[in-house]
Amino acid sequence: MIQQIHIFNYLCIYDMTIDLSCSGMKAPAHYEDYEKLLFVQHGKSKNRGRNNRIVPVLSLYGANSSGKTTVLKAVNELINIIDKGLNYENFQPNRIKCYSRDKQYTEFELVFWKNNDKYDYLLRYDNERILKEELQMNNSDVFLIDNNHICKVLDAVAKIGDLEKEYRTRCINITNNCQIKTFLSVMADAFPGVSSSINVPKEYMLNDILILQDNQIPFLKGINKLSTVYGNELSEEERESKALKEIITYLGKLDLGIVDIEVHKERPLSGVRDVLSSIERKDKIDGDVFTVHKSEDGKDVRMKLYNESRGTQLLLGLLGFLLYSIRMKKTILVDELDESIHSLLLIQLVRLFKEKRLNDKAQLIFTVHNTDLLAPDLLSVYEIGIIRYDKKNGSSFSTLADIHDIKSGDNIRQLYIDGYFGGVPFPYV
Repeated sequence: MIQQIHIFNYLCIYDMTIDLSCSGMKAPAHYEDYEKLLFVQHGKSKNRGRNNRIVPVLSLYGANSSGKTTVLKAVNELINIIDKGLNYENFQPNRIKCYSRDKQYTEFELVFWKNNDKYDYLLRYDNERILKEELQMNNSDVFLIDNNHICKVLDAVAKIGDLEKEYRTRCINITNNCQIKTFLSVMADAFPGVSSSINVPKEYMLNDILILQDNQIPFLKGINKLSTVYGNELSEEERESKALKEIITYLGKLDLGIVDIEVHKERPLSGVRDVLSSIERKDKIDGDVFTVHKSEDGKDVRMKLYNESRGTQLLLGLLGFLLYSIRMKKTILVDELDESIHSLLLIQLVRLFKEKRLNDKAQLIFTVHNTDLLAPDLLSVYEIGIIRYDKKNGSSFSTLADIHDIKSGDNIRQLYIDGYFGGVPFPYV
């Protein structure tokens, strides 16, 4: 689970830290017996405390163009650099703020937990090179690379043959002597058995974080994703069938009037992930999917999925990914989770991550405008984030927990709409 995201000098963000811990929360008596998940406790038994409590949900509210989507883009860009190396064309610093010459770079830092170990990964780069790369595990250095120099390295990693040679051969562009690939990814791939302190964080960031910058997910892709949670002892067709049945079960609970879904296909579903390039192709694929309703006389009525409402199509695609995240204990980031989805259905989607009977260590981070989620008894003040923007400070973040004069019983929704917390536009026509 992610505990903290730090972004410096990226698009509209000057310097922002998003904290998903709830260290200030005094856990109520017998909170272990609550049906609602207040937080997830991380750390090994002797080191557990308030600082290791992470919220399962974080909603990001704010006006249009305040920087909400940029947060997701930043995490996605960090993962892309780890996966594929530095792409000079993707260097997008803030163009409004005037930085001093020594700060003409972008920096991302991600603090997260995996297997009750805490990792802190930092990456600093400009339009030419990776300037700094650092990894800590449980507050101890695993490695530090600063301006093409290996400054610190864990003993287990140091056992890699000629480490300096390996680093320069695999990470450095020899034409300009600039680091363009991350030490983390390259060493984890080249020497997978050397140290879990490198392998685990690399695998976490590439495989345990899902980012949906566009929540228009074709339904078949959602089935394909959810089907991977079932064991390899089942055939591909059996896994897809189980995924379909699970989604249909949740659709019944969401009261959409859909009693069944039929998939007619001439090719395996596994090919769906490669056919997302256009709306036209999406329609062609989803044309193989039929929703089933009941007529007045009890007969089945079939409709092509693309004839359903936009909100229904979005919901069907999202469900597969949300259920996958919960079952596999992943962190999922979704932009505009509320797009075309009714408020009452939106609340139920968030509740998937708030109910102990459903969720263990999965995490949902999402941008949203719908204020019905601010009703009492759903999200805590640590799970409601406000992003504001002004030209002087760029985008800034705080949770309602940072606003100390909120009282029990306050109408949070009305206070937000009235602009008390900021993060709202003040339009006039």
